[in-house]
Amino acid sequence: MISVLTKYFSPEWYGEYNKIYNYLGIFAFLADLWLYTLTIREISKDQSKAEKIIGNMMSLRLILWIFVMIFAFWLAFLLPWYSSHATLFWIIIVAFFTIFNLLNSSVMSLMQAFMKIEFSMISTIVSRSIQIVLMILVLFLAFPQSNITDFQAPFLWILVCGTLWALIQYVMNLYYARKIAKISFLWDWDFMKKMFFQSLPYGIALFLSVVYFKIDIIFLSFLLPQEIANYSIAMYSLPMKIIEVLMVLWVFYLNAVLPHLSEYFHNFNAQKIQEILNKSMIFLGSFGMFVLVMWFLFQEHLLQIIATEEYINNSLWYSSLDVFGVVLGVLVFYFFSSLGNYICIASKNEKKLLYINGIITLVNIIGNIIFIPKYGFMGAAYVTLFSQILLSIILYVVVRKIIDFSFDFISLWKIFLFGMIFFFLGQKIIEIFPLWVWWEFFLYGIIFSGMFWSWIFLMFRKMFKKITT
Repeated sequence: MISVLTKYFSPEWYGEYNKIYNYLGIFAFLADLWLYTLTIREISKDQSKAEKIIGNMMSLRLILWIFVMIFAFWLAFLLPWYSSHATLFWIIIVAFFTIFNLLNSSVMSLMQAFMKIEFSMISTIVSRSIQIVLMILVLFLAFPQSNITDFQAPFLWILVCGTLWALIQYVMNLYYARKIAKISFLWDWDFMKKMFFQSLPYGIALFLSVVYFKIDIIFLSFLLPQEIANYSIAMYSLPMKIIEVLMVLWVFYLNAVLPHLSEYFHNFNAQKIQEILNKSMIFLGSFGMFVLVMWFLFQEHLLQIIATEEYINNSLWYSSLDVFGVVLGVLVFYFFSSLGNYICIASKNEKKLLYINGIITLVNIIGNIIFIPKYGFMGAAYVTLFSQILLSIILYVVVRKIIDFSFDFISLWKIFLFGMIFFFLGQKIIEIFPLWVWWEFFLYGIIFSGMFWSWIFLMFRKMFKKITT
């Protein structure tokens, strides 16, 4: 999708695309609060009440969406570079994308509580495939680039494609979920009020964690001159989109660990907690080192394949390539901070996250206001990195107060040294045996990945064997 969008639209239009989705994405989190996790928890307690819980949660989400979107539209009307008629209309289109996503999230929570999530893979693949096919048809058949002078029409249809994707996925999951329980909107006001106030503290903490990570796009849109604002957003958004995908991979692991971690904290089995933390740090160190090595080996290859030359070399001071080097640091420290987040959740210290994320959000906002006017999107990147480092340090202090633990630094040093050796080896192979950019990226990428993880497996084979058994 990134490749299709960046190669059809100019950076200014790609920046507009990210500006709108990023803006409404912040408010979508506010409408969601903590209701996904809360729904799973409540249904897991008593599955016989699943219909009541899911029906009222859907109604609660709908109410929150209405109020939040009204506020988002009103705020956009007041913000510079968001208040044009075209942008406000596009915000309305994407607002429907958010409600279908929220309703789909409700249905997914029911499927998750009953451990029936296998269909979600099918619905995701089918709906995303339809979206990409529609995008290609719109951009390259209905509105061929050579015949277009005004890109507003194809841009509108791209937003419609995104909304259709969310609708199709919701309808497919709803069809499947109705085999588990009857799903309809219910209006038990006392129950909805109870769920709302239960979700509020942690929901706000989650919202703040999203705000500090996404608000820089909003600041870029009105702290920079209009003629370069969307261009700067495009340069900044491209690497951030890729980093967000890598962040999700780490969350997969943490979601798998959370039930066990919660159980051990409930019984306060310090030995088991220490064991999970050490294993997690080894996974974290290995995955982080792999990402860093592969990035420095194939950074230009990746951008050449998915974007245009303008994202590598442009007329501004910096490019997406420069941003990538900074946000990789964001990714590494995100690994540490997210582990701290899950420890707080497992130990039932969620409320501390509210204060922590509040501090980080405030620091991030002040930093963006100071540095974006002077350094543009690179200023935003460094502020995000500083915020992530500060968050990791604060969470480390908080977690040490929750439980006393020690990391296996010897294993981490082994991973680091191996990563350095592997990087210089890979660099030499590419220099001695250069190939076409696609072949270098895919062929060497597959070979190097296999070599890296094979050696990691051999290094920690006893731990992997224990996990699989």
